[in-house]
Amino acid sequence: MNKETQKMFTDFIHSIDEELIVSFNESEGYCFDTLENRVNLALSQTDDCGFIRHLKETHKCLFAERINLILWSILHEIGHYETENEVEEYDEDYEMRIWLMLTDETYRHNTAIQDRYFNLPAEYAATEWAIEWIEDNYDKAVNFSNILNLL
Repeated sequence: MNKETQKMFTDFIHSIDEELIVSFNESEGYCFDTLENRVNLALSQTDDCGFIRHLKETHKCLFAERINLILWSILHEIGHYETENEVEEYDEDYEMRIWLMLTDETYRHNTAIQDRYFNLPAEYAATEWAIEWIEDNYDKAVNFSNILNLL
């Protein structure tokens, strides 16, 4: 990903919340670092691990496929920051075990594992925030998705 594209992502994220730090990585995938308020973005789009299916089935999201997966990933990670204080305490060890299972090729496409992960309190809240942001900013989301589809 070139510097111009990285700036585009950073500007977009800062248009939502200027306090967030944006970094790009080769291998971590999309994640949110709560200690540094950092959104980590993968340099390439990865398998959705059932995320779009989850949006449609669990959240009844009618526009799930209209929005680019990269944008969903970005908004979901911002959602972790935005909902951090709303989520009741959860077992981080349990969440890590489920995440590790989801990233293991043996389990990656297992819908039961996917659903367990996506329904963890912090994951569910982050996804709900992303959906609400898109509902409130639909035109902006579609426009940015269209740009991402060209990359």
